[in-house]
Order: sequence, then structure tokens, then C-alpha cells
Amino acid sequence: MFEYENTVVITDQFCTKEITSYKKAIQIEPANITQAMLDNHAEAVRVLKDDQHQCTSHSIIIIDQSASMKIGDVECFRSRSEASYGTLALDYIAEQLYPMGDDFVGDAVSNRNE
Repeated sequence: MFEYENTVVITDQFCTKEITSYKKAIQIEPANITQAMLDNHAEAVRVLKDDQHQCTSHSIIIIDQSASMKIGDVECFRSRSEASYGTLALDYIAEQLYPMGDDFVGDAVSNRNE
């Protein structure tokens, strides 16, 4: 077994034939969610349901899940699909959430799993 960065290659005992290879998953640390943040989220959901005009933006996220998304050609991710979700979590969601803290924001994000 050989490892280079996040790629693992397993060979035969003579190291002449590759048996399998795979990319190790990256670890994304969970965000600390305070009770104030949970309460703020519940209030925002209630407000936006009661008065949809309070919503300042609404993003709908669609991530392709066709067979090509299983390909592991994105550095640090096992698949294109995992890279999409990881990038979405780190670059889109987290980047917007951390500066806000406990402030009320009228932005909405929807996803639909089917």
C-alpha cells in the first residue's frame, strides 16, 4: 500500500501490479451551532413563511448526479459529486454563515433530494 497526498494505491506483493486505488475523503469539521443560532433560524423560518416578501434572496441548488459525477478526478475529493457538496458547504454556505453570527438574514437556500 502506498499513499501520496490523499490517494491510496494498493499493489501486489511485488509492487508490480496495481490491485486498486482510491482517494481518501477529506474531513470537514462540523460548525459549532449555538442555541441562539438555532433559535434565530427557527424565527427566520417562521417569519419567511408568514411573509414571503421578507425574503431578500432565494437560491435553488441543483447538483448533477449522473454517472460522470462518480469520477474521482477532483483533488482532495473521492468524486465530482463529493467535490460539489464540499465546495458548496465550504465556499457558499459557510462563507455566508460565519460573518453573520446570530443576525437575522432573509436569505433562503433550497435543495431537493430525489
